[in-house]
Amino acid sequence: NDANNSPIVCVDGVTGDLVSGCDFVFDSRTVTISGTVPDNRYIIVKYRTRVNDPIPSSVQTFENTAHLTNQYDTNYDSTVTTDHTINASQAWVDAHGVVQLLKIDSENTSTVISGVTFHVEEQAYDSATGTISTTSPVNDFNTNTSGIATVNNLEETIVTSGTPSYGSLYYWEEASAPSPYVPADTTQKHYFMIYGVSHIASEMQDNRNAAVAMAQQIMNNSTISDIAVVPSGYQWIVTNVAQDTAPLNIEKTVGGNIADPTKDFTVTITATDSRQVAINGSVEAYSYNLDDPTAMTAITGGVVFTDGEAQITLRHGQGIKLNGLFVDGSYEVEEADYSSALDGAYETSYTCADNQEGVDGCSGTIASAGQTVAIKNTSEDIISGVSTKKSANCIIFAIAGGVIAAFGTLIVTRLRR
Repeated sequence: NDANNSPIVCVDGVTGDLVSGCDFVFDSRTVTISGTVPDNRYIIVKYRTRVNDPIPSSVQTFENTAHLTNQYDTNYDSTVTTDHTINASQAWVDAHGVVQLLKIDSENTSTVISGVTFHVEEQAYDSATGTISTTSPVNDFNTNTSGIATVNNLEETIVTSGTPSYGSLYYWEEASAPSPYVPADTTQKHYFMIYGVSHIASEMQDNRNAAVAMAQQIMNNSTISDIAVVPSGYQWIVTNVAQDTAPLNIEKTVGGNIADPTKDFTVTITATDSRQVAINGSVEAYSYNLDDPTAMTAITGGVVFTDGEAQITLRHGQGIKLNGLFVDGSYEVEEADYSSALDGAYETSYTCADNQEGVDGCSGTIASAGQTVAIKNTSEDIISGVSTKKSANCIIFAIAGGVIAAFGTLIVTRLRR
């Protein structure tokens, strides 16, 4: 609605550009939006119903009615009635202290994206000076199967008998998105304040004016340059960009006469998207045996990256496929150090992309065909024909006359002149 006397505009549904010659006005008495649309354009009207009072849990449905008419075509008259199922978990329809974030595909706006994480923090401030005093996290909120993250229990600005009770200042930022999507902007903090809604337009306007005045005062006394002032129940539409992805395979072999084929080796993977921004969240992954690499088993929960880093473990003959790293993104694969005797005295070698040998690991750019990194660990005895698996406990003393005393596992040979 236009209870705040905001301008009503038409937006091209494909390009998102404003459409000129599309003039609409809102009549609060008749609750009617009317105006002129340029010729040869299809019209899609989207509307939401705000419920000012809580809906009892016993109520199963309520009814919305939209009526669309064309004064230039008396034969056109469309009335649409839709039933909406309500349950107790949909408390956001009460629209008090609530905002929503809707996540959609930037190239196909009918595709919603679930599993996107938004981080919300509260910025406490001094209402007398507008200076920010403390910051505290509200929570992380994930989009559901409808692509919506609902943030509730927020403090809103309300004016009662001319006296404002100011709500808090908040910001939201996109923390992570599931592959193949990347957040629109991982560095931008979107500051906002909300004001209470009312079916009485003048009361709602008073609430908004108070919130706008406080937001301006905060900007005047801080480094924050922009604060959105929105009604409780407001919904942001945030787009994600899908990037091309390709797999990264990591394979493990172990060799040597004292190597342990059942030993787990820890491998660290770092990765970015094509913008060279560290990735976060879960990446689809599969495990397989090198004897039959086509028989793959999905890893529950995938491989989780935090600030661009994840860890996996592999044994001899095992491989893992990360099925969703970003083409033109960077990657690095490096195994932990197992060269000490206590760790098995393993030598580690890498075979990277294009069969290039890696020194301390493999790194590069994810190609559209994917990448494969092979890691080999070798542990051999250090005295021919002698098992030195416990050589760390072996101490040898040379004594004049050619006598050798030894502790540990050792075969002693006396040398004669």
